[in-house]
Amino acid sequence: MVLLQVSAGVVPAVAQATADVSKSGAWYDPAHDGEGFLVEILADGNAVVYWFTYDEAGNQRWFTGTGETIGSGIEIKQLLAGSGAKFGDQFDPGDVVLAAAGTLFLSWSTCDNSLATYTVDGVDGSQELIRITTLVGLECDSPGPGASPVSGSWFDHTHNGEGLVIQALDDYQSLVYWFSYDDLGYPAWFFGVGSLDGEAIIVDETFVTSGASFGEGFEPADVQVTPWGSLAIELGCETGKLDYASDLEAYGMGKQTLSRITKLGEPLCYEPDPPNILLVIADDLGLDSFAKYDLSENPPHTPRLDELADQGLLFVNAWANPTCSPTRASILTGKFGVRTGVLAPGNVLDTGEKSLHSFISEHLPGRYSDAVIGKWHLAPNSNPDHPADMGVSHFAGILGGGVSSYENWELTVDGQQFNQTEYATSKLVDLAVDWVAEQETPWFLWLALNAPHTPFHLPPTELHDRVLSGSAQDIEDNPLPYYLASVEAMDTEFGRLLDSMDQETRENTIVIFIGDNGTPNQVAQDPFSRRKAKGSLYQGGVQVPMFIYGPGVERRGQQESALTNTTDLFPTIASLAGVNVSVINDGISFAGLLDGEHEIARPYQYSEQIDDRADPEFYEWTVSDGDYKLIESELGDLELYRVSIDPFEADDLVANGTAPVDIINDLQLVVELIQK
Repeated sequence: MVLLQVSAGVVPAVAQATADVSKSGAWYDPAHDGEGFLVEILADGNAVVYWFTYDEAGNQRWFTGTGETIGSGIEIKQLLAGSGAKFGDQFDPGDVVLAAAGTLFLSWSTCDNSLATYTVDGVDGSQELIRITTLVGLECDSPGPGASPVSGSWFDHTHNGEGLVIQALDDYQSLVYWFSYDDLGYPAWFFGVGSLDGEAIIVDETFVTSGASFGEGFEPADVQVTPWGSLAIELGCETGKLDYASDLEAYGMGKQTLSRITKLGEPLCYEPDPPNILLVIADDLGLDSFAKYDLSENPPHTPRLDELADQGLLFVNAWANPTCSPTRASILTGKFGVRTGVLAPGNVLDTGEKSLHSFISEHLPGRYSDAVIGKWHLAPNSNPDHPADMGVSHFAGILGGGVSSYENWELTVDGQQFNQTEYATSKLVDLAVDWVAEQETPWFLWLALNAPHTPFHLPPTELHDRVLSGSAQDIEDNPLPYYLASVEAMDTEFGRLLDSMDQETRENTIVIFIGDNGTPNQVAQDPFSRRKAKGSLYQGGVQVPMFIYGPGVERRGQQESALTNTTDLFPTIASLAGVNVSVINDGISFAGLLDGEHEIARPYQYSEQIDDRADPEFYEWTVSDGDYKLIESELGDLELYRVSIDPFEADDLVANGTAPVDIINDLQLVVELIQK
């Protein structure tokens, strides 16, 4: 929450016990049962106090303030009253109003007794307080082995202005208070006692109150307690996750990503570094061009990628868009192209869209360094600052859709453009090697290699084992071996990137590898025909290779048949980075599939494209529930395939008159909901 640093003033000569960390806890006046104070005294002598109470009309109200401890007291020179923001997805930190409400002084006579004197809204008052809670490891007379790392204040950076106060108690229990707002912007607070269940604090019952009147007219009998809902909280040393489900319609369900505000005592806490995340996108690499899917008779030789796929989780039902820009935009935003307007190669992504990079940095500021190295293709060459405008901290690569020559191309580095004559795949990996070596914090690298995109060419001989002439005529007459050589060169250079990392870095790096669309039709291999490859909505155009390898991938050497879309990479990568998100925009995280313990099933896959070069331009789409797949062409014609038994779409059920009408209707309804 937003806290002010204030200095102490004159301390009344009343207290006898030192105001130290052992006085942290919950306190109340029995004559005011139903309101109270949460006190946090920090190691540096500063203190934070939360006062949960009511206004004169019996509505919930809360104050917060900070001060310094001097002797046996804490003086809060400015109590702040929160209001203005709305609970849940409507929350906007800009709506929060923290208004000066008064002053507060707390003084201790014993370990378990305190006096609160205050001025609020111009009215003076006092309360004689007794202790409600003693925090584990912070006892007055018999301190335990160490404070609990969960005790303290926590908040979500995107919800600055509300937060949780958690106090670890005996018997693996915790007192939790959530200082927030209701759906209309009025202050609200919820509370409950939770128990440790594995790594989570589970609060099965939380409550909200009302009815009492602030000040001298307070009557405990007026307090009305209403069940609010439940909380599940997972906390590390500095970050955590909150999942809530309210019984009250106005609050609903949701998630927050927590960061620590305060630490009480000197808790012993250890957690591993967050994983590095390496997203590798191969350009124009379809299933028939990746050996692990065992579809074609002449796959490229890719030992480094194969090794990781064998030790990771291989996805066999991953969908992308039929062409590159829409796929990249879907990963970057977690949205289908119908929402972003990126439906064809070269469409520009609006900088008003929130990118994956911005999303992670907003929820976990300072935790990750990030870069995009390689092909961007979401803005014209005339706008070299577009990646930065999308929240990317460092960009180095190809701004447009590709290169006219792999050995004579334009390199853009953070807005500056240079001519480059080094082999493109090698240069991009050079840039990645150098950037990774410079990082001192966990990193997220989006490595979008241009290979094996056209122009078909002969890569440097040391990067592959094929014997080819490299003549223009040979390439034109027989492009497939040159395409495969480009894939093999990419594999060699990818291996060089891995080899550049020290063991600790590599062991803590998650690798996500994916193709952005199907194989180009000039080099497509059986079972995909030229008509059903890149640029089409058939499986050869939208079904792409994908695997995940690294820490947290417990299902090693397995295949996963769950339906996935490239939009799902947005919440999946954010989740792997530590953001508490499972569903956002059109993306559904599949991070739970990596260990098989937590699964959220995607009910359908969707892909689309528009040809803005045609006159008039046309739009077409496809949707699948994993059993049936429906395609609507630019002319409105329908095709239906039962891909569960006809994976290469040989039998169009519409054309042969056996298409189930209810299946078509159900799939069309899905598309209508997407396109609304």
